[in-house]
Amino acid sequence: KKQKNVFLFVFSPKKMIYKHLCSYIFIFILLYYMVGDYMFINYFGGISKNSFMVTYPKIQQFNSDIVEFKHIRFFSKSTIFKNDHDIDIDKINENLIPNDITIITQVTMDRIERIVDITNAWEGPIGVVIYMEAFDEIEEKFVELQLERLEKLIKQFPKLKSQVDFHILFSNNTRYPVNSLRNYIINNTRTEWCFLIDADFIPSYNSYEILKNYIKTNTMHQKSKNLYIVPAFESDLKSDQLPKTKKELNVYTHFQLVNPINSKQCPKCHKNTNYDKWFALGNKEKFSKAEYQWIFEPFLIFKKDDTFPLFHEPLKGYGFDKNTHTYHCAVKGYSFFVIPTVFITHINHPQSLWNGPSIQSQLWEALSIVCPFFKDIRRKYGYNESIPIFDEPDEANCYSNKHW
Repeated sequence: KKQKNVFLFVFSPKKMIYKHLCSYIFIFILLYYMVGDYMFINYFGGISKNSFMVTYPKIQQFNSDIVEFKHIRFFSKSTIFKNDHDIDIDKINENLIPNDITIITQVTMDRIERIVDITNAWEGPIGVVIYMEAFDEIEEKFVELQLERLEKLIKQFPKLKSQVDFHILFSNNTRYPVNSLRNYIINNTRTEWCFLIDADFIPSYNSYEILKNYIKTNTMHQKSKNLYIVPAFESDLKSDQLPKTKKELNVYTHFQLVNPINSKQCPKCHKNTNYDKWFALGNKEKFSKAEYQWIFEPFLIFKKDDTFPLFHEPLKGYGFDKNTHTYHCAVKGYSFFVIPTVFITHINHPQSLWNGPSIQSQLWEALSIVCPFFKDIRRKYGYNESIPIFDEPDEANCYSNKHW
């Protein structure tokens, strides 16, 4: 069936309706080449075990599917899934893989190569949602070029095929919808445990096996309301020059080749990780508790369930996107524990404005969302909405620089 230069084939053992032998030959040749690599599957309506769709030579038109979020409207919900996974998309959260953990992140195509760096350090599954800007009527050539680039990358680096689930969302006229993307990938991850990072972070050596062992030995199962912090660092080094172990990291930080993340830009954002204590523990398998204070924004490992707070989606671009989520978790009663031997390192890069004004302007604009958010969360969990619970500024001082 040909639709606007898009060829769509559905193969079903129960409905083989093709009349001519040449059609059979063409279809099976096509499937031989496409299935051996990977498939573009549009699952807005779900997929069945007896059928699948292959689009060739151009992808299926994306403007036929709409995904409505409260604060953003995406034009498609499409995923590249490898054919070595037996997945029922509609029941993905009913059949989570137990005792396993997925790195989840969001990215734009200009930084898609960072996912290759992550696969070089992480041996486990990875879930990536790719955000592409597009017009209401998505230009076929634009979509085709972007996906051709992704296809070449997958073919060039086999780990992308074996480890990564790519999800692609299109939208326009918005700043980067970072929290909508995070919530989307959380809801479409196939393991019980999630390790949320940004795409420019590289996990330490053997971190997947270490974390998986913690999970299997119930080290991370003490209480359902425990969240686990992975200490975060930053560096101007290239990904293959970063320290792989905590011992190496100690040397790198001594010479300031690697430093705690945002130690100059926002000292309060990660202070409660307590880096000095973490280093002093060496390689002891001891989880240290981190006390919560406002503006703390650690990178967290968490177990998926229906009660886990999602990210506040009105926040887009820069400003308080992770801080508000950690605050929500703290108000709800979660405790925070620092992972003893695993860490992540950010590869520094020039900042992007994400289709907004200056970073400082975006931060001030975000406060107009954060201040009423405080009241909403306090009221939701039975607190007096006007009285701070932690050290967050009160209503009279909220729209100010007291946060930093």
